[in-house]
Amino acid sequence: MPRPIDLVGKRVVVTLSEAADHTIDGQELEGAILRLAPDQGLQAFDGVIVQLDDSVPARYRNHQVFAMPRLRGEPLDSALQGNIVPVNFWLRRPDGREVQGIGSLSVIE
Repeated sequence: MPRPIDLVGKRVVVTLSEAADHTIDGQELEGAILRLAPDQGLQAFDGVIVQLDDSVPARYRNHQVFAMPRLRGEPLDSALQGNIVPVNFWLRRPDGREVQGIGSLSVIE
């Protein structure tokens, strides 16, 4: 059985299905998982921080995505078995502002 730590370093696609900023709806953004998050609390290490890479449109470069599973009982590491995992996401801009929404996460490597 994969462990959540096995996600670190994996290349993923985060699909932004619905967001508070509707101009980003439907975007598929690629990047690598930097670390598990949050570091503490009831949902410690249930989510991930994804650093978006140069394959994304210029307006998303240097952004990060914090993603948490939408459904209890479906951990993000199920993406290692080829599953698409529904997530809540927070797209973090370099200036610190965030856009929140729902989407999905899948491993591509």
